[in-house]
Amino acid sequence: MKRRYRYRCVDREGRPLTGEVAAESPEEAAAHASRWGTVEDVVEIGAPVTQLSKDESLELAEFLAETMSSRLPIPDALRALAYDQPRYWIGSRTESRLSGLLKALAAALERGMTLPEACRHVGMPPDVASLLEVGSEYGQPETVLHEYCQQLRYMSLERRRLTLSLAYPFGLLVTGLFVAGAITVGIVPSFKKIFEDFGTELPSLTRLVVGISDLLQNVGGIYFLFGLLIAAVLLLIFSSRLLSIPTISRIATRLPAVGNIVHSFALSGYCRVLAICAKSRGKLPASLTTAAITSGDADIQAATVEILDRVDEGETLITAASGQRTIPRAIFRVIARTRNPQTRAEALRAMGDWYALRAERRGLFIAVLLEPVIILAVGFGVGMIVFGMFMPLIKLLNDLS
Repeated sequence: MKRRYRYRCVDREGRPLTGEVAAESPEEAAAHASRWGTVEDVVEIGAPVTQLSKDESLELAEFLAETMSSRLPIPDALRALAYDQPRYWIGSRTESRLSGLLKALAAALERGMTLPEACRHVGMPPDVASLLEVGSEYGQPETVLHEYCQQLRYMSLERRRLTLSLAYPFGLLVTGLFVAGAITVGIVPSFKKIFEDFGTELPSLTRLVVGISDLLQNVGGIYFLFGLLIAAVLLLIFSSRLLSIPTISRIATRLPAVGNIVHSFALSGYCRVLAICAKSRGKLPASLTTAAITSGDADIQAATVEILDRVDEGETLITAASGQRTIPRAIFRVIARTRNPQTRAEALRAMGDWYALRAERRGLFIAVLLEPVIILAVGFGVGMIVFGMFMPLIKLLNDLS
């Protein structure tokens, strides 16, 4: 469970810097603070941080952007929104996660904190807090949040469309495995008893099918199949949340077919957030760090920290980026060679759209390719089970005749 930590460090320009961060351990908090400068101290300061879903985070970011645009008092607006949040159960007094976070944020602002400081203090999603810091430097936090929310909705639509295209072959595979398992557990034991009663010598294929049937029965048979079905459904529903976990994110990016799609989507978000920061004239270290955090990809975050460290050592941005293969160097060439912020933002946004399009096309290609392969594989598996059961029956009928 994540907790809040206050850190003290010296930034890359030699200025003292303090802040707060949500982390699972002091070491993780120090690693986060090291992105901003040399860490001097890390102290735990609060209770466990409330984790928000992506929909709740998006709702909160949109509300903050609208409130800042309308120039209304932010604490009062936050408390009003908190009271409008639904309860977990009808008639329950237990408030939702978002409601508690809104009240804590309003209280922090009333104590005199700036909005970015208050967001860090209450443990808001790091992407929203980082973008607020970038936008606040040039007095455009509401513009930055508005654009970020638009990008989040656009990327969410792209992911949903890709997920639906992959859901059909995935559903075929799960259904085929369930049917094959049901035949193996429910029908094969009856044939096995017939073979044992007649003392028929079984072919190798039949012995293999019977062995698999015995194995499934020993591990719970039908319960195992239902567990497999439920696990597959839960994996499909919570896939986006699982990918936000650093370890699972690293594993997903290394899978043969899925890895390129996940990484391309992360690069798309990375470029689009860099475009937002470039348009608001954010500083390079803060912009790269914010883009890395919002990407949700652990490898991109590690590569960004490595690039910033090498830039601090005196290397140019393009030279520093050449030492890693996670983030394409073309992104950093655009940043280094375009001086106009508007031109840079448009170029980065175009690159983000291109990476999203590449991920979507790869996903559709895999879906189209997998569908006939899965149908043939399932048909072959079920056919082998049926054939394995009827081979001894044919031999038995010939012997009886």
